[in-house]
Amino acid sequence: SNVKAAQALLLESGYEPSPQRDPPLSREFLQSDVFFELECEHTFTKKMPTGVIDLHWQLQPHHILPIEFDEVLKNVDTIDIERRSVNVISSNLSFIVLAAHASKHVWKRMLWIFDIAEMIDQQTKLNLDWKVVKTLADKSYVTPMVVLACHLANAVFGSEVPAFAKAE
Repeated sequence: SNVKAAQALLLESGYEPSPQRDPPLSREFLQSDVFFELECEHTFTKKMPTGVIDLHWQLQPHHILPIEFDEVLKNVDTIDIERRSVNVISSNLSFIVLAAHASKHVWKRMLWIFDIAEMIDQQTKLNLDWKVVKTLADKSYVTPMVVLACHLANAVFGSEVPAFAKAE
């Protein structure tokens, strides 16, 4: 909800929009409603100290993954990193986001199929609940992307196809 303020803070802290464009986009455009409608994220880099920050206001473009923010907040887990609790999206939602992201890029990278296969193969450890995955996918109108992801993982890596994906 504070993406414009976060973006301004990054710019004031020496981060630059990445990738650099020629001609560069004006700060006014980068903070315009048009920019926020067209994009779902903005990457910033800093040379010293080295850093990359991917600032998101949506998980994926709305036409790829039309999931509302309140639905994302309902699907959050807490993990501990360096003795701090950090909220992350659940494995169920992560599976859907991975499938939508790879579909957006037409599955160009084998790594994306591997990620899906690894999640399927580690489903017990990750607490994947296929009923929740199916419900979230249906709500977000991305069930075909998720089913394709499951079948690709099976075809390439031999991963088990969840029952809901077999039926689709």
